[in-house]
Amino acid sequence: MFFGLAMILLWLICDGTCAVINGSSFQHTVLRRQVSTTRDLTVRNPPSSSHAVTDLTNCFNECHHSIQCSSVFFDEDSSNCSMFSGTSEVDGFEDYQQYFTVVNKTFPADFIDRANRLCSGNNSGYVFDAAVPICYKIDTIPRTKTEAVDFCQESGGHLLRIKTDKKQKIVEDLTLEETGSIQKYRIDGEKIDEEWKFSNGERITQLHWYPGQPMGHNAIALRVEHRRKWDDIKTNNNHGCICEKDIE
Repeated sequence: MFFGLAMILLWLICDGTCAVINGSSFQHTVLRRQVSTTRDLTVRNPPSSSHAVTDLTNCFNECHHSIQCSSVFFDEDSSNCSMFSGTSEVDGFEDYQQYFTVVNKTFPADFIDRANRLCSGNNSGYVFDAAVPICYKIDTIPRTKTEAVDFCQESGGHLLRIKTDKKQKIVEDLTLEETGSIQKYRIDGEKIDEEWKFSNGERITQLHWYPGQPMGHNAIALRVEHRRKWDDIKTNNNHGCICEKDIE
């Protein structure tokens, strides 16, 4: 049962290339099992949710019904299921622990309609893209970082947080206007004590710098002429910005 509708729920799990099943009769999530690359358990950011479940299938079910879930970590000994909004959050796990990343997640039409309504709300300019999914707004008015943060918060959002390769690919396809005063669009991220973090304190585990970047500044923007790759910028310089609203 999902938003009041009976649906066929399907998980596809693979170690290599994943098949994707399309069709209005299905809501499905495609996951890829990850291989540990180190012997020491490393959790780079706190999970968005973590609690005991009955089995791995229930853990998948929790992730499937969460928009923000991009990866899931299951511990067979404790039956603990941890969900993350990024895809590079856990490494160094044991044989009784499993880490999966979401390759694709498909939702029924009524869910997308609901997400569209929550995204737009009373604030014009926000767009919902179900492929990620993401609710975002592009602003071309030049602003400092403080002004951009305030602008996004006024509409219930925050500066765009790019936590997955899929989200980065989406922004690379965005039509970003380049003007005499705007060549870059500010997103969330700041260098604190030699480490890049989002404004909510999470570590940035996937960095998408344009070759030659960063160059010693402590904020992040997408540079239009650099195919929307990342460019480090000063916090007090004026740039466009991209806002994001969390939909759950």
